[in-house]
Amino acid sequence: MRIPLTDLRRGLNRRRGFTGRTRAEGLRVGDTTVPPEVDVVLDLVLESVHEGVMVTGTVSGEWRGPCNLCLRPLEGPLVAEVAELFADEPVEGETYAVGREFLDTTEMIRDSLLLALPVLARCPFGGVGRCPNAPDMGTDDTGGSPEVRDPRWAALDQLRFPEAT
Repeated sequence: MRIPLTDLRRGLNRRRGFTGRTRAEGLRVGDTTVPPEVDVVLDLVLESVHEGVMVTGTVSGEWRGPCNLCLRPLEGPLVAEVAELFADEPVEGETYAVGREFLDTTEMIRDSLLLALPVLARCPFGGVGRCPNAPDMGTDDTGGSPEVRDPRWAALDQLRFPEAT
């Protein structure tokens, strides 16, 4: 997303708000994604500073992915706080480049949303413990194998190893 800078580049300490919507395609951490059809909402404040333009505010959207315990589909809100400097002389990995007429926020949006995505999503169950939707992994009365097997491990039940001699 490109934001015009004509009014901010006229002098120091000029500030203005910016709100907008865009799409963020291809954002994924593991199985958790920001769907390409979901709008990403920007609520930013831009301020001209000696080094360039300071951008603060929030970038928000939605994420989707499976519960890492029961594999049911989940979704939730995604809010990333930003406080980034767009510098005339950017330092790689620390600041972003500011253009003469426009501020290209694409990299900042991607970076902030990727850092805010949950790495391991879980069903909401109010605290630590196991997911209420996960298969019961308890043992039967004889202390043998579990009554209900986790379907993700079903292929391992087919493995057979030769007896050691």
